[in-house]
Amino acid sequence: MSEAAVAAACAAWAALNARCAANPREAANYAALLRRTPRDMKERCLFNHALDNHATLVRLLLALRPISKHDLP
Repeated sequence: MSEAAVAAACAAWAALNARCAANPREAANYAALLRRTPRDMKERCLFNHALDNHATLVRLLLALRPISKHDLP
């Protein structure tokens, strides 16, 4: 998968995440989709989302944390 395709997929998942957070009906539709999804695909999808969310959280925390001279080795 090319870098552009990965970025497009991440943008699509981010948009879905935002819609689910803003609209209960969209969240219900996604939950229904997950109920119809086979278990192995569902586990893989949810695991990848957890990794993406963790990576995003780490990037945000690093961006917000001021760097001081005490942080350097």
